[in-house]
Amino acid sequence: MVLVRKATPAGDEKLHASVLTAYRAYYAEHLFDQTRAFPGIPTVLAQLAAEGVRLAVLSNKSDTFTKRLVEGLLPGVPFAAVYGERPGVPRKPDPTSALGVAAELGVTPADCAFVGDTPVDMDTARNAAMYGIGVTWGFRSAEELRARGARALATTADELLAALRTARALGA
Repeated sequence: MVLVRKATPAGDEKLHASVLTAYRAYYAEHLFDQTRAFPGIPTVLAQLAAEGVRLAVLSNKSDTFTKRLVEGLLPGVPFAAVYGERPGVPRKPDPTSALGVAAELGVTPADCAFVGDTPVDMDTARNAAMYGIGVTWGFRSAEELRARGARALATTADELLAALRTARALGA
């Protein structure tokens, strides 16, 4: 929605709604055209699940698209919760959704690691008092993630697994 607002003239709500509808229809048809799980992530998630780590996904993409992506790209991963943008729940970096996931999983925010590839994700982790781990395979640099509060950085799936294990050892 943010990109549609930026791409359409301010105040032209009719055009905004039309472009958003067209975008959603196109994205729904082409959701998996160029989207893949980052190399090694399915293995990392399987290892974490085998170790008893409770896993969740929280995205600013629509809830429907988020669930479809997770089911299609990471089948069989036992996520305890998968959420995207939902009506009535503020978007990240507001901590409401992250805190809601922690409560649903029955853990305190301090016991959670929050992995993300954007400054918004690191802001969310900080705002929710969670251990923020920045991954550099998104479109933001390590410097940006660190500047926004990443407590650890990972450039590969193996580095992410090590960072998550460190977070666990620290109580996150």
